[in-house]
Amino acid sequence: MDRSIKNAETIKNNRGFTLVELVIVIIVMAIISCIIALRTSSVDLSNQIFQVINDIRYAQSLACSSNLRHRFYFDSNAYRIASYDQSTGSETFIYFPYADANFVPLASGISFSKPPTPNCIAFNGRGQPCDCNSGTTFTNDVTFRLSAGTTTKDAVVTAFTGYTH
Repeated sequence: MDRSIKNAETIKNNRGFTLVELVIVIIVMAIISCIIALRTSSVDLSNQIFQVINDIRYAQSLACSSNLRHRFYFDSNAYRIASYDQSTGSETFIYFPYADANFVPLASGISFSKPPTPNCIAFNGRGQPCDCNSGTTFTNDVTFRLSAGTTTKDAVVTAFTGYTH
């Protein structure tokens, strides 16, 4: 008899979680999800800026190897590279196999918030950054910025050498 009373008390005390316990768990999960979301957008932005930097370096190497001016165009949420033949004045856009197009779209939610003015950087046959229209080499570094929400990342194309970081 004593045993059945004890079992009834155990069942009575195991009703579930209290409201306070549930609220605390929900708050902790919300904090963790916010941290993960912030880190994810930062990682996406970091990956995107490295991709843009590598593609700028690619445009520079194409200019050096072909001895033709190559232009890197910035759109608000994409970019592209064109080979420019000064003798004919014609431009041919470069195909990106990984994007399956002649332009590269930025990841969702990422945009150029501070593209250079004008929205183009060219590289001459020596790999030096220069003005897209006149071909005059830059005397100042060129900075551009990618944004994802409130997070931003800057990259710089160094004058004279074209080193991008």
